Amino acid sequence: MSLFSGRKCVLWPHAQTVDIYLNQRDNNYYSFDIDFSKEISEPQKVSLANFFQKNKIKECYLLLSDDLVVTRSFIYDSKITQIDSKEVTGLAKTFVPFEIEPDALKFNLIPLEDKTIIQAQIFDLKKITPIYENLSAVNLSAKSVETVSSACIKTISTFNQNEYFLVYPLSKNNFILVLSKNQSIYLTSVVKGPTLEIQKIVNYSNLYFSSPTTKIYFPSQSKAEIESTTKMETVSFDEKEIAIKLNYPSNLPLPVLGLFLSQTVSNPVIITKMNEKSPQTFSESSAPKRNLLPIIAVFIITASLASIFIWLILNRSGDGKIKTPKSSEITPTIAELPTSVPTAIPTAAEISKSLKLQVLNATEINGQAALLKEKLTKLGFTSVTVGNSTNTATANLIQTKASLSTSSAYFKDKLTGVFDAEITSDLKSTSTYDVVFTIGTDIRGQSLPASTVSPSPSVTKKPTPSPTLTE
Repeated sequence: MSLFSGRKCVLWPHAQTVDIYLNQRDNNYYSFDIDFSKEISEPQKVSLANFFQKNKIKECYLLLSDDLVVTRSFIYDSKITQIDSKEVTGLAKTFVPFEIEPDALKFNLIPLEDKTIIQAQIFDLKKITPIYENLSAVNLSAKSVETVSSACIKTISTFNQNEYFLVYPLSKNNFILVLSKNQSIYLTSVVKGPTLEIQKIVNYSNLYFSSPTTKIYFPSQSKAEIESTTKMETVSFDEKEIAIKLNYPSNLPLPVLGLFLSQTVSNPVIITKMNEKSPQTFSESSAPKRNLLPIIAVFIITASLASIFIWLILNRSGDGKIKTPKSSEITPTIAELPTSVPTAIPTAAEISKSLKLQVLNATEINGQAALLKEKLTKLGFTSVTVGNSTNTATANLIQTKASLSTSSAYFKDKLTGVFDAEITSDLKSTSTYDVVFTIGTDIRGQSLPASTVSPSPSVTKKPTPSPTLTE
């Protein structure tokens, strides 16, 4: 029995078109040259409304691109049980290409010893709201909302319950990269081709798991290439082949297939490893036995999250603001904890490299400020000012603004053995600089370890202070 009984449809808006898939064997795909990102015309409304009426469809499963619903994770360098949403917004805003509106962000906290992982989803309401308005205009409602990444992993999880990366094309040169385990997503990032640089993302996978994740699923028909210094186990997949093996029409894309999948799989799925002659076959007998309780739990959690999101859209007041619900109107949801989360986080998350830094030499040794500036520049910072302190000091000090308190984990990790310093968050909010380094010891002769030199920043990282969720 499928997840969706009766005639149901998936509606997938693209840049200039909208695709509609029906869970039936024949005549299951339709495409309209309609841009759902803006108000559609009256003839377009009539055309779509007639189509849905003819097919007796009153609701759909809305599939959204991951640039509209962004998943990110951040690391907080202390154990916390709550955090102000404004601070999470501050962490996330550097890593999304749109303005984050109030209440357009959901997040969960996962405590790890003396650290906390902040998992968040950020919604681009300015682009999502017109989609809902167009649905209403054609007498259609969204029963649930799913991102491309979350729908894809529903399919992959039928034959792999361990951690892995997945690459899925969003357009000719844009790809979504997903870090997942079973049906839980830990990170998503839109990366540009044709060469996909993923090393930093691979490094951050051990934020969740005991070692970097090396298995990566890659579309067989893609001409893009993966670039990574870590040896990856690249497994090619063919959407048509997966659909056929799962007894579905071959024209269903991976994310649509994920929404129409049954809870049990009777046929094996064949995935061919790159550069290997023999196929790697995943069969029901060789795959781990699936416990129905976790599946039901994931389904309930997904439905709860979707309900909250739909509530946010439908309860926007006339002035564009979202009505604040009473505490009794929303049931909080808790994200599923990773089953193999390490007891300590091995790598601090990246931070924005556009922060304004000041380096002050408080010693009588000339050139030390310039030396530290060079090391900070190698880490990718683009705005570093040097000078001499008006006071002398006998110890090194790093001062940050209170809003950037979480950056202490980054500097502690990157500068250990290079610039060991006490780190405080007492820099005035009116300060011209975001972070001030005061040199009080002899730091000559200490070099920046090669492993800490960061290449150009990438949105796939999990920044600490600025994922988020996710980078």
